[in-house]
Amino acid sequence: MAQWINGKIASVNIGRKKLESSLAHHFYNIDTVRHINYHNCIMCFAKIKNPIGECTFIEGEVYKEYGRPNDDGIFKGLRYSKMYDISENIYDLIPIRYRSKFYPPLLMRINSNVPPHTDSGVITSINWYLSPSKCATTFYSFKTNQNVISHKIENQTNGSIFDKSCLDIIGHFVAEPNDIWLLNVGQPHGVESLLPKLEIRTAIVWQTNEFSFNDVVDMLIETGHL
Repeated sequence: MAQWINGKIASVNIGRKKLESSLAHHFYNIDTVRHINYHNCIMCFAKIKNPIGECTFIEGEVYKEYGRPNDDGIFKGLRYSKMYDISENIYDLIPIRYRSKFYPPLLMRINSNVPPHTDSGVITSINWYLSPSKCATTFYSFKTNQNVISHKIENQTNGSIFDKSCLDIIGHFVAEPNDIWLLNVGQPHGVESLLPKLEIRTAIVWQTNEFSFNDVVDMLIETGHL
């Protein structure tokens, strides 16, 4: 079993205060933590407010994984497991009429740094961080007038891995235990540990390939979580 306990608010580096403030008043509650790509105003991440209580579940079998074995034959990367008997409160984040367009929640474990990438088969993700292990999640945009350098691992579909040389940093956040964040995973993003020794990162992910980041923002505003 795993439990959700009320966490602390994480911080985000936000620039260009005047534009950020104007957009925030137009779209969001001003207390919402978010970041804006000022080149094209793509929203990348937002901290979800208003705790929803404890989440309990039973961890099931491995559903999918993205990564490779290291020199010792140990898998390094992202591994997703099915979840059973999930407490209903996680679903309260999204209005009932939209929930069927989200995949069933999965338990995600990451045991390595993750290079800049876009997700496969998913464009928007709600991440409930059970054990975030002091990692920075960084979002990127493509440099202008430069070729994109990318590759795929075997089971990636429409997602790709990108070389940092063709990317500019948009911004980042550092989640605290039990924080819930909304991510635009169709935008290049990566994860790097801030600790000398990397610890396993664990989160519940509730994802969709039907709704954009902005669509889900509207849903969270409707339910009072943004």
